[in-house]
Amino acid sequence: MSGSNDVEQLVAKLKEVPPLSEMQAMLQAVSDDDVDFKELARIIESSPQIAARIIKVANSAYYGTASAVNSVEDAIIRVLGLDVVRSLVIGLAASSTFRAEKCPGFDAQRYWGSALLTANLGRKIARIADCAQAPDPENVYMCGLLHNIGLIALAHVAPSQMAEVFAAAAQEPERPLHDIETRILRIDHRHAGALLTAQWGMPEQLQTVVEHYHIADYEGPKWATCRLVRNCSDWARQCLAGTAQPGMGPLDDRLGVDIADLNAVIDAAHQEAKSILDLAGMFH
Repeated sequence: MSGSNDVEQLVAKLKEVPPLSEMQAMLQAVSDDDVDFKELARIIESSPQIAARIIKVANSAYYGTASAVNSVEDAIIRVLGLDVVRSLVIGLAASSTFRAEKCPGFDAQRYWGSALLTANLGRKIARIADCAQAPDPENVYMCGLLHNIGLIALAHVAPSQMAEVFAAAAQEPERPLHDIETRILRIDHRHAGALLTAQWGMPEQLQTVVEHYHIADYEGPKWATCRLVRNCSDWARQCLAGTAQPGMGPLDDRLGVDIADLNAVIDAAHQEAKSILDLAGMFH
């Protein structure tokens, strides 16, 4: 896939991906700031598949609940909280929409493991940020979970081309994945993700992060969230690879995060990597 016509065809395929239509009522409820947990639980339970996965997440080893969770309402109240469930519903809806099994080289468990760890890292660091522009921890969680949504979208609509991308990436581990995608597809997963989140009417902050988080010196709207997600995405990959080290930084000084506290969060993520990968298995 090398010409402009090929790129147009690929973009057209992305635009044809249904906007999670079967989940529309659920996604509308997720986006409603006034929805209460009882109403959200009722709507989630209208989709047995999503409800079962939410309950499995709440019962997973990562959350380590003392007694079994048997309902979505119980998962929200006792374990996950309303904001985390909102983000997980979007992630689970996306995982149900995209089927990447025909794309050799795409590791769905590692993809969702990296997404979950990025989200968890981002939320924890946002909570210890000490500045006027500190991002909202729950918004960071959602952005972290879905920042690479374009990657699974491309694996879904262009499996053979993305298999070529992954094979090339294995041969050139020092080369950024988006460079290889651009060389082979003339589009990268960030562009694809920005296109999809806009098309689906996802929250504006999520659209901004998906499109700009990769830019190291980004200073536009939601710069703090973009930079934090970029850092956490890098750290998540290192934690999953077993290469996380204290003092990995840097994190933008303007966020006001104490380095000792940051290192403690990253060290904890390193220790949690295996349980996060187990949790990721519930997304596919």
